[in-house]
Amino acid sequence: MQCLIIVSLILISQEEEYRITTKKAIDTYFEAESYFSKEEWERAENYFYSLIGSFPTENYDKEVMLKIVECKFKEYDFEGALKILKKMWQKEKNDGWYKFYVAYGLGLIYTTLHKFDSAKIYIDVLEKDPSYKELSKTKFLKGLWYFTQGKYENALECFSQDTLLPEFLLYLGRTYGRMKKITKAIPPLRKLTMDYAGTSFATYALYALGEVYYYYGDYEEAMSKFKKFLSYYPDSPLADYVRYFLGTCYLNLKMYHQAVESFRPLVRHKDPLLAAHACFFLGDAEIKIGKEERNMKDLNDAVSWLEKVRTEANNATVSALALFKLAEAFLYIGDTSQLYLVSSQLTEYFEYAEKDTLMKLLPAGPIERHIEGIGPYLGGVLLYYFKDYYRAANKFMEVVEKFEKSDFAYPAAAMSVLSFVNAGDFANAKIYGNIFLKKLKETDNPWYAWLLYGVGEAYYYSGEFDKAVNFYKKVKEKFEEGRVLGLAIAGLGWSYFNQGEYEEAIKEFESLLGYSDTLILLQAYMGLGVSYFNLADISLKNGNLNLAYKYVENAVKYFENRLLKIVSKEDTSYYPKALYYAGLSYEECNRVEKASRGQIAPDILGSMVYYYELLRKNYPRSKYAASGVYRMAYLFKKYKNTRPRAVELFKWLLEHHPNHPKAPEAQYYLGECYEKMGKYEEALLAYKKTVSLYPLHEISEGAKEKILEMRYLSNVVLKNYVLGDKKKIEFEVAKDIRSVKELEKFVEENPNSEYAIQAYLAIYGYYLYEKHDTLKAAEYLEKIANEFPDNVESPRYLYMSAIYYEKLRKYTKAKIAFEKMIDFYADNQQVWEKYSSIMKKSYFHLADVYMKLNEFKRALYVLKKIKKFKNALNNYEILTYYIYLGDAYFGAGNRKKAKNAFLQAEQIASALGSVDDLIYIYGKLYYLADNEVERKSYVEKIRALQGGG
Repeated sequence: MQCLIIVSLILISQEEEYRITTKKAIDTYFEAESYFSKEEWERAENYFYSLIGSFPTENYDKEVMLKIVECKFKEYDFEGALKILKKMWQKEKNDGWYKFYVAYGLGLIYTTLHKFDSAKIYIDVLEKDPSYKELSKTKFLKGLWYFTQGKYENALECFSQDTLLPEFLLYLGRTYGRMKKITKAIPPLRKLTMDYAGTSFATYALYALGEVYYYYGDYEEAMSKFKKFLSYYPDSPLADYVRYFLGTCYLNLKMYHQAVESFRPLVRHKDPLLAAHACFFLGDAEIKIGKEERNMKDLNDAVSWLEKVRTEANNATVSALALFKLAEAFLYIGDTSQLYLVSSQLTEYFEYAEKDTLMKLLPAGPIERHIEGIGPYLGGVLLYYFKDYYRAANKFMEVVEKFEKSDFAYPAAAMSVLSFVNAGDFANAKIYGNIFLKKLKETDNPWYAWLLYGVGEAYYYSGEFDKAVNFYKKVKEKFEEGRVLGLAIAGLGWSYFNQGEYEEAIKEFESLLGYSDTLILLQAYMGLGVSYFNLADISLKNGNLNLAYKYVENAVKYFENRLLKIVSKEDTSYYPKALYYAGLSYEECNRVEKASRGQIAPDILGSMVYYYELLRKNYPRSKYAASGVYRMAYLFKKYKNTRPRAVELFKWLLEHHPNHPKAPEAQYYLGECYEKMGKYEEALLAYKKTVSLYPLHEISEGAKEKILEMRYLSNVVLKNYVLGDKKKIEFEVAKDIRSVKELEKFVEENPNSEYAIQAYLAIYGYYLYEKHDTLKAAEYLEKIANEFPDNVESPRYLYMSAIYYEKLRKYTKAKIAFEKMIDFYADNQQVWEKYSSIMKKSYFHLADVYMKLNEFKRALYVLKKIKKFKNALNNYEILTYYIYLGDAYFGAGNRKKAKNAFLQAEQIASALGSVDDLIYIYGKLYYLADNEVERKSYVEKIRALQGGG
């Protein structure tokens, strides 16, 4: 074994030229990664390409090629990515490690290109392998495959399985959107915009929100979202696709000139399918303009665009649709010969249309040649040396699997487990470690001890301390000497420590005091110090101050007099830790002193500050420096005269350690300090930073409340208004137009805030009471329902907006708003219980609006729905129902049913004594009368009701 390690070291040390080449390659790799993280895909790709062949083994090139594929995918160069992956598949489909990534990439790209049968081949590869089947990526790919084919129920089942991942949330929202379940689509997408702000997922989510409203049919709201997207991300790769959707919104809203402006820049897009669709809809818009304005130029332009689709579109469906539109264009132009030609082509297309053909996979590549056990082992050692732990683990596992009886099997098994541990993949370390322990015979080989130790480490770092104890104990029981024994005892001590068994931990750590190995001694002193520290803390909480003094003195002894004496100042892994715990032990001393005497001990606090400041000065980048500074600042913020010092320390922590676990609290407490010092603007800025920098941290909720309170109240004012009936109301409205913009921005940034709806109401009040702009006010009420459909008050606001639209004769807007009332809440029992009156009225109003828009069949459809709750209607509502039914049948041309409805209405109106309704009913029956005698009778009835007039 020693010989083997020496050979490995010789290989590493002698190949100086290789080391230099590899260092340059590693630098280049990090530079490529830097561009990749900044989403500069083209530059990253060029750097990755330059790395090909820079490393001594093929595995590096494979890793780099996968990175190049990802860059091409991000650049929408699907064919380029596909070409690379197909080549890799021929070589890698039998390679367990790369097989997954290549198969996943091929499945994803074929799905993106709508080549579903080809994609299914690779999805099957992943699903048939037990180790890949349950992976999130496999489930996501299967969901995407269903989604892209329009099989939304199947897609929903896949995407609902892992809603902690952003890509699952994105497609969960999009899938609900395609299913027109708008109230379920919005929450996951809004969560993405909040929790992943500043990332590409937030960008995609904003796009998807527009898409949700688009497929729902609310084109105005979709248009609003798409415009917002373009204002935020004009250079996004998705921007042109958003412009396309914006154009189709314009088309649906009959804003044809605006549609032309949206589609025209897209006709030469590098995505041929997008270009083809843009040409098609541009032609469609030009046809509609030419038809409405009788403009021959627009019609001829439409022909040009549609012929371009026919000649350049590589899509049979789009090409066929273009033929239909060409026929329409030639019809309006009056070109009968061209119309005849296009009609013939359409006939031919449907008679001889070709079916899609499946892509066939080429046979698998050559089998990798057999390698001696020393080969993969040394390869693993080299990869381990360069901290490429996953590939090192694969090499080591290859030795165990293929050369079980080799001398390399035990060291390879131990090294594979330690590789996974170093990679932080404790799950695989446990899985393979236990497999190897069953596979390999128990022996006194030191490498068997290292294997046991590695599995113990995996359980330890997984937090399964009770299981870790078993493996450390086996090392302790079966091996009497060696470094691995000392490390196992240290692991045993730390396992007891983490289970709160401090006395047992102290016994194990004390048994290490005779070791000369510095690392083991450091573990012993550190373990003893923190164990005594925790015993002191427990004693203090239990009120046993004498015992607390004893334990804390021991803690100080091991930290200050032992640990700091042996640790080298150059040892940046242990010396900062030693300083930190020395400061921490004095902090504990101060707590014990305060509990005993009722006041702090300045000299003890001085020692604490001394160690923490020494740590900050000499090791500013250490996480322990950050923790020490935080603890000082937290203590100083409690007292008025030390609060400025706390501000300085919190700011230092945030500047030097923005990713430290305590950074969110530091940012929040910085705001708290400023607030208590009366510096409210600085406090607001600090709270805002808490939310923007740490949106997922629990403390950001408190910061949000602080921000919302300040931001909201600074932009509204409480006013009294006298309405038309001299009724006085008190309403909180936006101060001015600047405040309106601030409140809009406020809602945009904090849509889940309790103040969000109040902000929209304040804007609504501003436009209604201050500016007397009822239309604008109504739009903000509708916004509340759009943005917060599940809010308990949203049905009322949506209904009010619809009523405003109706009074303003904006019947199309009123129609959409009343339709939403029914779509959103028709099946919501709680809404019916709270708002039964307006829910019933919504059906009547929608029917009325349909009739005003001459959509009588739709009116009849809505009125038929009223039958479901007809028993809940009062007599006047039943009267209205029959009057509307009569009007709808009359408008639809069914005189017989219209007459029957009005006759039923007459009976109810007579019983109620409703004169105005009777006059209206007799007027309708007059026009529906079958003969002159009947008409005269209705005239007489009307005159009688009008007093003989």
